[in-house]
Amino acid sequence: MPYAECIRALENGRVVAFATDTFYALACDPYNVQAVIQLRAIKKRADAKPLPLLIARDFDWHRLGCEHTDLTKTLARCFWPGKLTMIVPCQSELAAQVGQPGDGAVGLRVPGNTWLLGLLSRWDGPVVGTSANLAGKPPARSVDEVRGYFGEDLFCVDGGRAPGGEPSTVVHMVEGGLKVDREGAVRSELLNEWIVG
Repeated sequence: MPYAECIRALENGRVVAFATDTFYALACDPYNVQAVIQLRAIKKRADAKPLPLLIARDFDWHRLGCEHTDLTKTLARCFWPGKLTMIVPCQSELAAQVGQPGDGAVGLRVPGNTWLLGLLSRWDGPVVGTSANLAGKPPARSVDEVRGYFGEDLFCVDGGRAPGGEPSTVVHMVEGGLKVDREGAVRSELLNEWIVG
């Protein structure tokens, strides 16, 4: 599908679905409050739960008000594009919209899907990127599975069958280092090697 059609849908405040390097994702413009509300509603995701963001590889984190330290730069250089989500301190309107309650930290990832990277570079901003499934159900690996969850009216980009596998590893940046919130495709041992080495 041409990028322009998907970008137009995002600009118009629609929730869209597309394949990533793991599963299909539900996405929207994180700055569009109504789009975020709609995404949470169709996914049946609680308002208090944060929503991760997908960004292009060369995206300037400072535009989001997010901290980009020597450690996050090292991890980004080593594991992006790829299956690592970094939760980083963020001070902006975005933090209130999609960040974690309390500290407003925001999860960021550069995905490894080539089509999606092209979309993100053309969109020139973050998009919400959360698994395309109802809360508690398995993530979708095809457009048919996405529509089985959300109906025929959802805007879908058919990227074929997503590879599946392990989800991204989620790490939370804390003072003096990081803690692993979810063990996934990038093992803790490998992270520690890069941090120490």
